[in-house]
Amino acid sequence: MSDQPAYLLHAVPKGRAIIRDFFNVYGEVFSLLAHPPETRRGSFGMRMAATPQLRNGEYWELAANEPFHGRVRKLRVYADGGVIFRASADSSFLCWPKDTTERIVNPIVVADSIVSFCRLMREVLSMMSARPAEVQLGVELRNAGQSVPPLMMYAGTLRKGMDYHVLNPGELRGVGEMHPRSTVLLPTESILEGSGADPLAGADAAAYELVKGFYSMFGYSDAAVPYVKREGDRPRIDIDAFAS
Repeated sequence: MSDQPAYLLHAVPKGRAIIRDFFNVYGEVFSLLAHPPETRRGSFGMRMAATPQLRNGEYWELAANEPFHGRVRKLRVYADGGVIFRASADSSFLCWPKDTTERIVNPIVVADSIVSFCRLMREVLSMMSARPAEVQLGVELRNAGQSVPPLMMYAGTLRKGMDYHVLNPGELRGVGEMHPRSTVLLPTESILEGSGADPLAGADAAAYELVKGFYSMFGYSDAAVPYVKREGDRPRIDIDAFAS
């Protein structure tokens, strides 16, 4: 097992779950992984330059090496409805493109990847002929406590240019555990929830709960989470705010 820090997102159905036509090599699961939901062109999402493969009759996998880094990024959908996304928690994916004295998490990557993951999970749930009552969503930083350089994070939006290079030590926080993890249990229908004007509202609200959990692993409250629409009953990640 690698001792490099890894970033994981996972979804576990709590109850009976059956994905229609799961083993069809040209079916819906293949099509979903070949063209997973993206928030925008060039997003930090689930899309990879690879072809989905059915592995051992157990799960579909999309796997590709990160350009210039050699790190492997993977997305798996299991026959029981479970979904796992894994990427490196370093400059090849989760952190700023250039490691300095710390590995500093890029807040857009966090929000963007989690929104894409929750939107993909929404599609997986919509393919089910039998749906579970609830889904457990989780985020994990495996081996975070032994990252060299240390894995750090700041509150708020993306820094640019000199704003990044003049970060004060007091603005950065590290993780307090070797393998920090946060989970949230949500009703399936709350993830599928939407309207004609905003069909992805439920998925993006689920993403907010998971992003909030990620920030908590660095000791931040939900007030530190950027890119959020707080109107209405359920706050959700606001993709349009990435450009502001």
